[in-house]
Formats: sequence, C-alpha cells, structure tokens
Amino acid sequence: MTPYLVCYSSQTGTSKKLAVDFAHEIEQTIDHDRIPTEENMFEVKNISEIEKPEDLSCWILICFFISSYGDGEQCSDGEQFYNSLRHLENDFFKKRGKQCEFTMFGCGNSLYDSYQGAANNIQKELSRLSFHEIGKFGKGDDGCNMLMEDYDEWKLDTISLLQKLLKFPLVQRTNEYISQFEVTESDEAEAVLFDKSTGPPYHEDNPFFARIKNIEVLTNNEFDVKKVVRVSFDLEQKKTNLRYTTGDHIAVYPSNSESDVRSFLKLVGLWHKRNQIVRIIPVGHSIRPFYPIPCSYFNICKYYLEINASPSRKMIHFIANTFTEDDAAKQSLVNMTSNAETFAKNVTSRHLTISKLLEPLGYKNFNIPITFFMESFGKLKPRYYSISSSSLEFSDMVDMTVSLDKDSDSHFEGVFSKELERILDDKRTSEICQIDTRLPIFMETSKFRLPINSKKPILLICAGVGVAPFRAFIREIALKSKNAEISKIYLYYGLRRQDEDFLYFEELNEIKKKLDGMLEVNIAESRGAGPKVYVQNLLERDRIQNW
Repeated sequence: MTPYLVCYSSQTGTSKKLAVDFAHEIEQTIDHDRIPTEENMFEVKNISEIEKPEDLSCWILICFFISSYGDGEQCSDGEQFYNSLRHLENDFFKKRGKQCEFTMFGCGNSLYDSYQGAANNIQKELSRLSFHEIGKFGKGDDGCNMLMEDYDEWKLDTISLLQKLLKFPLVQRTNEYISQFEVTESDEAEAVLFDKSTGPPYHEDNPFFARIKNIEVLTNNEFDVKKVVRVSFDLEQKKTNLRYTTGDHIAVYPSNSESDVRSFLKLVGLWHKRNQIVRIIPVGHSIRPFYPIPCSYFNICKYYLEINASPSRKMIHFIANTFTEDDAAKQSLVNMTSNAETFAKNVTSRHLTISKLLEPLGYKNFNIPITFFMESFGKLKPRYYSISSSSLEFSDMVDMTVSLDKDSDSHFEGVFSKELERILDDKRTSEICQIDTRLPIFMETSKFRLPINSKKPILLICAGVGVAPFRAFIREIALKSKNAEISKIYLYYGLRRQDEDFLYFEELNEIKKKLDGMLEVNIAESRGAGPKVYVQNLLERDRIQNW
C-alpha cells in the first residue's frame, strides 16, 4: 500500500480527472533518487473503493477531490462513504491513537444554492472525527467557467505546502516536457476498437451499443440555431437486462467529427500518419490507457481522446514556453494568458478548442507531441442527459431530449450535437429503420423521483429542454391514473416563443384532456409578441391560489 492516497467522488468524471492529474503532478515533483520509496507514493482511488471509513487511518495523508451533484448532494459513488462517516463517534480516530491528515478540493457550481455542498459535508465529518486539514479548502467553480483556473492555483499552493510539511525532496521545476507515454509505430493489425461482444452489466467502462429506433426534431424554429431533438434507443432488454427508473439519466459516448480530427492531427503534425498503427504505453501507473492497443492515430483521436476540451490557461502558458518555435506566436499566447480575465474573454467565453485557438497562429509554429494532449485532456467523456420516457410505459425503450449545442457567434458546436446532426442528415436521405446507427450508452441512477404518495400535489418548474424529465413524470402519472387516484399536477414551463419552442405541445394537450383537469400547464413566454413573462412571474401570480 502506498503511504498517500488521492481519493475522488465524481458524477461525470471531472473530479477523477483532477485527482489523476494531481497524483501525476506531485509524483513528477518528487526527487525519487533522494528518497527511498516505491515507484509511486500516491495511489488514486474512487471513494467507493474504501470499504470501511476505519481504513482511512492506513494512509498518512488523503487528498480528497469531491464533486457536488445537483444542489450540493453527494455523487452516487460517494453516498455510502459519506453516510458511513456520519455514523462514527466524535474524535473517532483520535481516541484510537491515529493521526490522520487530509486536503480537500471541491468541484461545484456557484449558480446553485448549496455551492460545494458535498465537499463541505465531507470536510465537516472528517474534522469531527479528528482528521486534521492541511492547507486551504480548494473550491473549483464550474458555474463561472473557472474550475481549472481555481484548481491550478490550489494545486500550486498545496504541492508547495506538502513539500514543507512532509519534507519531500523536489526536483527543480522547469518548462521541459517529459512524456508519460512511450510511442512505438507498429505493423501489427489494429486492435478491436469497440468490443461489442461483452455482455451485461453495462456501465461507464462497458457501454451497450444501442440502436437508434427513432430521431426527430421537436422545435419549429426554421431560422434559429436552437434545435431540440428526441432520440429513442432500443434497449433490447431480454439480451442486455438494461433497466432504468423514470427520472434516471442516460449517458452517451459521442465520437469526434472527422473535420475536428483532421484539424487536431494537423496541429500535432500527424495528419500524414493518421492511419499509422501505434502502441502508446503509459510509463508510470498514475495514467491508465483509455484506448485500445495497438490503435491508429486517427481512431484514437476520433473515438477516445477529448480533443475538443477547453484548454486551460496553464496549458496555453506551458505551450507558449515549451512548444512554440516562433517568437510572435509565443508572445501572442503569453499576452493571452497574462491574467484570468483576459484568458476568459479571449478563450473560454469563445468556446475555443486547442485547434481553433492555435490555427490563426499557424500550426507550423508549434511542435506539440500528441502525448501532451493525451495527458492534459484525457479520455473522451460521456455526455449525460435526463431520460424523457417513462419506464412504466416503455421498459424496453428509452428516450432522451437533447438541445443541440451551437453558438452562432463563435461557431462553436458540441461534439454530440455534431454527431446528432450527421444522423439527422442520414435520416433525410434514407429511412431511419434502414440505418443501423448504434451509439454506446449506459444508465446512471438519479435521486430525481416522483413522490411515493400519488395523492400529493406535484409542482413542476422548468424552462426549455428542462421539460424532458417532466414529460416522463407526466406520462407515468397519466398511466397510473387508469388504476389509481392521483393528485393535481402544476407545470410551469418557461420558453422563448410558444409557437416555436413548446416541446411536446400536442402530447401534453392530449394528456390534459385524458386527466380531465388534473394537469395544469402554465406557459411563461419571454420573447413572444406580448410583454416578457418568466416562470417566477407566474409563480408569484398563483402563490395565493395554489399554495
């Protein structure tokens, strides 16, 4: 067992990425020639892998990376750990003669009321149990697009502090890049890209390749870039045993577009070698391969590498000082990263990918190895969506409702949005039933549920595509109403223009008739012909009447 643990709890992979980066970064700063130690001193674990909270005393130091889910709740992989801490007595470790120390970095969104709720709660419990916190509580704010900036600043301070407290001999930090991968060209056949023969259970590391049964555009805005589509997947339940509960999430692995792959491979100087089969092997144990071995450069970039991730200020600063061969290009990047506000204005707010950012400066002016981006960006992450179908109504099929992510000003388009646009184009030229389009998916359990007591009134508040899970709830309630008494449902739905953006308009009207007054739909139209109306205006109007 290693003496130090880096532990993470994550719903979408952000905290995991930071935990791996932190372990890798601190290992690189330790001068292993001057300290008798194993190959790695820091071990990375998911928080669910800690079987008992008593086991925390096995490590000298634990570095926690905790993401908040929803409004400050624990992620699904951290619930059991947090609850087990709550059941221990005060000063638990101190009474047993254990001296335990920890650091904490939380990932949250300041737009929610309970900002950093999950990390705050675990921090409080650890302190109550006599854990001693080292350094400041790091807080990464995804709501202001400052998460990586917050993390980089916290990491720099924390590593410096750990050096002093734990007396690590550190190597001299330079701008020299030392790759964590060994790349070897190969003549052997490419490994299977996706092993579709594996069976259940299906999860993040073993997704099911589900066939698209149907895809349709729901919006009616001919000239607007805002487009919403409904996608239906066949779960083939008898074969897969894939199940979900109304209110759960569906996760989909997208693939990068060929145009994005082309731009990226040109940036790293490998477009002419795109079909070359290579073996890319991690040097240490802090990084695990997230791609098949061997594999071509093209397929690594198309299916496995997050090439469209937003570059951090630290990354661009490192590129400027390490991989830039032109003085003018270097100065341009240095100016761009001079402060957080400048970087946010010129890069983050414009949704620039690394390829789009460096293209105007000339790819020829950079000599960046692909392994640098494999370490920095990591694995192509799944995209999570609320399920918009009822499992009670359709157990063998699952719907998701997706707003295609486009920005007309910056010409940014989301990775999965591009893929759905391509599938829609295929549908226009052929019948969807003749296209065997399959995408890797898995289900993610949610806490978002209807009340157990069906006689309780239900208040549903949403805007835009946020109506997706409520569509599932309403359909389920309508189905239950055939055999049970239900209470009234109040839906407050905010949208821009009712004639263009009202999702599931005909469906909701049909259910209203069937429920005979038990479903009340209130529309707040913010960009219609009349005065602007928002959901909060309607809630204020009806507060005395309904509550």
